[in-house]
Amino acid sequence: MFRTRKTYANGCKTVSCRCVLSDEERTGLQKHLFKMYKDVETVCIRHNLNICLAFGSVLGAVRHGGFIPWDDDMDLYMPRTDYDRLIHEFASELPSNYQVIAPNHSNNGYARFAKIVDLNTRFVELGAENARHPLGVFLDIFPLENINPESRLANKIRKYRSFAAMFIANAVSQFNSKSKVLRQVMTATPGGTVNYIVRQSIGFLFSFRTYSQWLDTIDRINRRDDFTGYVHCPTAIYSRPWEPVKLSEYFPAKRVKFDDSDAFIPSDAIGYLERSYGNWKRIPPESERWEHFVYDFSLN
Repeated sequence: MFRTRKTYANGCKTVSCRCVLSDEERTGLQKHLFKMYKDVETVCIRHNLNICLAFGSVLGAVRHGGFIPWDDDMDLYMPRTDYDRLIHEFASELPSNYQVIAPNHSNNGYARFAKIVDLNTRFVELGAENARHPLGVFLDIFPLENINPESRLANKIRKYRSFAAMFIANAVSQFNSKSKVLRQVMTATPGGTVNYIVRQSIGFLFSFRTYSQWLDTIDRINRRDDFTGYVHCPTAIYSRPWEPVKLSEYFPAKRVKFDDSDAFIPSDAIGYLERSYGNWKRIPPESERWEHFVYDFSLN
């Protein structure tokens, strides 16, 4: 079903359990992800909620006219107010097989941001084989949080509080997962073994609270309700997440061709790609291409 990856980006030795999707599986996954996106987009348009593609999904739309050929996920942005309205007020309008899971939500989150999961599918990432939360194909929705560029000290304090809580949450998640597969992969090198032991120890020390409770804390730290006209995405740990950007550089989003249909991307998509990726037109070599490592996958 899967192709075993021969080398890892971090140089680890090959471990038989670490696999990536075949080309046929990835194509089917991309089509399914886009269908899910259109279902969410329909609800957002109905209620005048702002939404657009994020991260590599924007890169794919602009550079490839659709998915990046090797991509296996889909990321979305929403302003915090619209994000809250979608997950708390309008989730019931999504197809009945979709479940919204988010921090500070009745369905306890298992990521720092909202996920919309198709319960009729199966997508299990490395380390999640023992998880109790839904493990279907998912969309990631990142809230764009308000930020005041002038409040530099307060922003820096909030940033380090958020990073500390995220590290603790990830360690608790690793400790609670009791994943033999994850342990096998992480301990394939001496450096990975040290990393694994440190995370296990921190996870044990802070496991007096559940993983979802730590995610709720992260969500509360990052949230700022006063509108400033500037936003950032602190739940992302890449693409310069704490850099204030004018909300007008994201919304109103513009519609562009995406594979055989269309999708919303940030209003200043080129500026966004330059900030996030630098030379975004460069096609990276295979060794630099990021993929999920999948333990189990099915669209049926």
